[in-house]
Amino acid sequence: ASLNVTIHTVSLFPADACLGGGSSASWLLQYFVGYDTVILNQLHTLFQGGYVHNVHSYDLYNLNFPRVTESWEELLYHKIRVFVTSVLLVFTTTTLVAFTLRETHTRVLRFTVHLRYRHRHRAQYLPILLTHCLESLAFVPIMIGVLMFLFEFFEDQVLAFLVFSLVWSCEIFSMLRVRANRSMRMFPCFFFSLFLLFMVYLYSFPLGFSYVAFACWSSSVLTVMLHFANRFPGQATYRAASMHVITTLLWA
Repeated sequence: ASLNVTIHTVSLFPADACLGGGSSASWLLQYFVGYDTVILNQLHTLFQGGYVHNVHSYDLYNLNFPRVTESWEELLYHKIRVFVTSVLLVFTTTTLVAFTLRETHTRVLRFTVHLRYRHRHRAQYLPILLTHCLESLAFVPIMIGVLMFLFEFFEDQVLAFLVFSLVWSCEIFSMLRVRANRSMRMFPCFFFSLFLLFMVYLYSFPLGFSYVAFACWSSSVLTVMLHFANRFPGQATYRAASMHVITTLLWA
């Protein structure tokens, strides 16, 4: 009252008509999409900026970003900026995850070869175990750095962790199953395209349905992975490649 602010209390329930009336759409809106996205878009349309504080989750939302204008120069600049940022983020994330995973794979193979050698010659295991543990600890800061890098670009840290987990899963699938010549050329292109589309949507619509977009992206990637797993054989080639790496490390 001292600030001359009028407060209106509005109570909404899932059974109300404006929220789906208790149907399946109401359930999806409540547990999957969330009410925050719908309310934030409406507030940004009405007030064209400002801040919104969620008293339940203690989240502060920044609505001070420009809307799409009718000027084609500004629109073109916005699209180019979104595309360049998305490409940079996709390229950096996939490169760091691929480097970490392949280096870890190589060190595990080297550790296996040294462990076999010491077992056959009845040597001590403690030096090779300590060396492997110390070398593995060096990758912990790298993984934490990748997550911190994603946290800077994603306002939602849960979404950033989900993106990191999906990229990591696809890299593991690429190492285990994508071994044919055609699949090695096609699978990275499909994954890069889907990842880029997700990032372009995420940066084009800051108040968009990010978790719905992530669900579409993850389901599309899963479909591509199942297609390549069923169509292109990779287990025999992977075993041959692994034996070649082990033999090379042994001779080295």
